[in-house]
Amino acid sequence: MSLRVCLFCARRLDDRAKEHVIPMWLQQHLGITEDQLALVVAETETNRISDRRRLALDQHLEGRICASCNNGWMSTLESETAPLLKSLLSREKDISSLDLRHRLLLARWAAKTAFMMNSASAFDRRVPPEHFKELYRSPKRLPEGVFVLGQQHRHSEGFNIFQFPGWDLVGLAVPESRAVDDALGTAYKVGFQLGALLVVVGFFAVRPYILYLRHGVHVCLWPLLPRIRWREQAGVDFPWEHSLAGLVDFVKDVGLSLENANLS
Repeated sequence: MSLRVCLFCARRLDDRAKEHVIPMWLQQHLGITEDQLALVVAETETNRISDRRRLALDQHLEGRICASCNNGWMSTLESETAPLLKSLLSREKDISSLDLRHRLLLARWAAKTAFMMNSASAFDRRVPPEHFKELYRSPKRLPEGVFVLGQQHRHSEGFNIFQFPGWDLVGLAVPESRAVDDALGTAYKVGFQLGALLVVVGFFAVRPYILYLRHGVHVCLWPLLPRIRWREQAGVDFPWEHSLAGLVDFVKDVGLSLENANLS
């Protein structure tokens, strides 16, 4: 029988907490405690939607969190992020106007939340254990190769999750690469919509990469000094008033340019 340990600190789970993936204070703030959330997963091989289910928000839990993490650094992160989240959810503050300190704060909260969503889901592409541990150990950065994007929209639903394994890769120096194939096997994109907020947390092992994004749609929160190549298609036809369709497009339209990547 394998020893159960905390996802973040790797301590033995003698005293564990069943943590709400979406914190209860946030559910109450948005008035969605009784809502059913949409969990949408795409297959790795075909990129087709393979799992679409509804789950009561108060049942969306992750039990592999120790009480020390839950009541310690995670509680502190929630408290520090709460005022910023409230101002973004009400659209009093524009996400594109955030300073570097707030971008880091929101990116760390988004990564913590996305990692827990992934671990509590049926998605076959798992966030690597070392990403949980690095987020726990390093309060001033995110794991290498991880990016976080955000945006606000006129939401039609309270909460949705969309995890997608497909990538639009451009600028490849060679048509086939073992390094890229290996990276595609560990890459992930975890997206969620929470009220007015759209977020995607992604990872790609081959670096350096250039984010390939839609201008006017994607706002980069992390890395703080990103390299971005904008798509010709901007945000004119983005479904700004439809939450699930907006989330799906927001996640699927994230690509990477590997023109300067080390493929050896």
